[in-house]
Amino acid sequence: RKGGWGPPKVIPLSDDDFKDVQERMKHRIRDGEAELSMFGSSFFILEGKGIKLLTKDGQRGRFSGPEEALCRNLSDLDWPYMMDRRHGELLVDVGISFTPHSPDVPVVGVWRLDALEASFGAGGYKRGDMHHHNTLSRYGALQAEMQQERAQQTHIAFRSTYNLYYESIRTNNNRVAFTSDSDAYKLSPSYMAECFEMVKVIDGCKEKTYGVRDEYRVSGHAARIMLDNIESKAIEYLRSDPVLWIPSKIWFELIRRRVREIQRTQIAIVKKNPPNLGILTGLLNHMLRSTTSTPIIYDFHVRESLALLEYRNVLETAGMFFLQKFDLGSETCLDEVQQVDDLNVLALMGVNAKAQRDRAVGVGVGRIDSQATAESELEEYPLGRTPTWNRLKAVIASSPAMIMRPWSWSSRLSDMELSVGRLFIMFTRHIWLMLTTDVLKGIRPHPNSLQEAMKCWTITSIDDTLAAVAFEACNAGLQDHTGVTAGRMGPKSRGFGDRRSLFFPDPDAPHKNNAQWSVLWEGDGYIAEFHRTMGTMDEDQGMLLKQGLSEVFSDVHCLPASGSRVWTQKNDAIVFITNPRFYRIDCIGRGVETQQRATR
Repeated sequence: RKGGWGPPKVIPLSDDDFKDVQERMKHRIRDGEAELSMFGSSFFILEGKGIKLLTKDGQRGRFSGPEEALCRNLSDLDWPYMMDRRHGELLVDVGISFTPHSPDVPVVGVWRLDALEASFGAGGYKRGDMHHHNTLSRYGALQAEMQQERAQQTHIAFRSTYNLYYESIRTNNNRVAFTSDSDAYKLSPSYMAECFEMVKVIDGCKEKTYGVRDEYRVSGHAARIMLDNIESKAIEYLRSDPVLWIPSKIWFELIRRRVREIQRTQIAIVKKNPPNLGILTGLLNHMLRSTTSTPIIYDFHVRESLALLEYRNVLETAGMFFLQKFDLGSETCLDEVQQVDDLNVLALMGVNAKAQRDRAVGVGVGRIDSQATAESELEEYPLGRTPTWNRLKAVIASSPAMIMRPWSWSSRLSDMELSVGRLFIMFTRHIWLMLTTDVLKGIRPHPNSLQEAMKCWTITSIDDTLAAVAFEACNAGLQDHTGVTAGRMGPKSRGFGDRRSLFFPDPDAPHKNNAQWSVLWEGDGYIAEFHRTMGTMDEDQGMLLKQGLSEVFSDVHCLPASGSRVWTQKNDAIVFITNPRFYRIDCIGRGVETQQRATR
């Protein structure tokens, strides 16, 4: 495949197809003679990921234990052959989860690092990697390989301990990705959207319980021995009190407050524009990443700043890393670090950074407006109150979460007619069923209530479900207070309430001559069911049904950009139209960039 940062293409093959591929490889190598002779033998490395729930102990009583669950649920694999060491080494991860039953007060578990160090040391592991969660000195996670001589005796290769609340904020590919320092330096839309999205995710975790996990990578035979008495050993280990249990509201509120305060501080220093803005931005962005992960520090200036601030000493004495002498009133905010951005730092921050630095050095400290008012304005109107149509379109396409208010369930919809909810649920299920699995990266939506169905059409849910998405702006209802739509926005879009007739056409509406639509008009399709329901109602009832559906459509976050086809694509991305009702703007402004932007 061509080079790039995207994930490699996955091609599922049947057993027979895979054998054919191997035979074709052998023929190609044989035909290549001396040129391909180096490939005369081959072997395959198999990795099983995402199968944790298939091997969970018990499986509701269906299996005697994890080993039987593994062999029965993945019966296509020849386990006796794989366990035979003459054919190679089978390595499996044996994981023990510690999750308390706490129905009244949801809690979060975090490992005590002193207890982990003692346990890893007694087990003969190497020093390993220690992770300080949220820069806390005494709590986090630890991973380490076994010393080679010890590994030959115990058949244990690796041990990893981690806190399960990480599962709530991890990405699909398990990679930590946060906006760059240059985005924070400019307060770009992607930086603002990332911060708001992080806070939103954290808020959603406060009513859930998360435990901790201890995993061992061992040989197949060692796994059998471990599983024989693993429960009693786990109970014995818990007596050493290796886990701190904290109410979820307290733990996630701590993280949320830290994220918000770091973001506010970044907004303040960008407004102030000190001569070392790049140095401070790198430091603050590192602290922001550290709230949910343990980031690798690639940039020298960040490592140098942490060393100058005596990072380790602060952790040990304060229990958590703080910028103890940070002062917005001083010229450079933090005296201990580099006072002026050098060329290397400016290069990392972007093309306009040098001019910004020079202005800061020349004029000193600029005026500082009312911080609370400016921050509130920037959060509510990230593009200003009256952005241009082109600016709005660009941000919707790149960072819809920044400009769109989060979707929330409206209590007035609770009184909606049952037939409205039933039909909208059918609509959601049937529309998503039309997509092939190759465009999905998450679980295909299958809602069971009107609220769940509407949530399936939020930008967050859509982005979690589809591999590639393109969001587009809608210009319906974006007039100013005089009723005039400023700027040239092209043809007027159909409002979301009016899109009811597109997805739920009247029984006497013209039948669309397209295979995607046709299947919905016939048999058990939701449109056919809508027509059957309308046929059982009188005129007033039918009108109320359509009004109810229109009301639901007017309150959804996004909808497919349907027309002659149900689903449309641009450059392999599924296209969605966003609902202007959720835009963080007052109306569309005139000119190229004449809108009143929020002060930064």
